[in-house]
This record gives sequence, C-alpha cells and structure tokens, in this order.
Amino acid sequence: PGRRWPTDGDGRIFLDRNGAMFEYILDFLRGCSWGDAEAGSAIRALPELQLVEMRRELDYYGLEEAVFPPKTCSIQDAQFSPGPEMLSKRWLCG
Repeated sequence: PGRRWPTDGDGRIFLDRNGAMFEYILDFLRGCSWGDAEAGSAIRALPELQLVEMRRELDYYGLEEAVFPPKTCSIQDAQFSPGPEMLSKRWLCG
C-alpha cells in the first residue's frame, strides 16, 4: 500500500514540509534524472544537526535509501589484520 498524500480542494497534492530541506531534495531528484552518480553528495555533506532533520524529510518522501543506500558486506571489501594474540600464537612467541 502506498502513501496517501493530503490534497487540497481541487485534488492537488499539498505538502506542508520544510522548504529549505526540500531544496536539497529537489536538487537530488534533478541530479538523479540527469544520471549524476553524486546527486546526494550535498545532502550527505550537511552538518549533523541538519542531517537529522534531512533524514526525517527523506523518510517522509520515501527517499532515504536512495540518498543513503544500505551498505552491503562483501568478503572482497573486508580487510583483515592479525591481532597481537594471533601473532604470538602463530610465531610461537607467547
């Protein structure tokens, strides 16, 4: 089931949201439509306090995962380094 957006008397969608945040969202959507892989970079660069509010706005519009995609784990991305305990047992030093 999709979100039911509030409408005005003429059936037009009415959004009563933060206009300053919407400017960033609109720029993101424009960038995506042009194929810009870095369209969300301005949003991700916001200071922490603004980012909290922005995430609320992105969630409202259903765009949070588009701007902040979930990180996938892959063995190719993993970096391993032996800790001191492993090194001492491996080299019979401890």
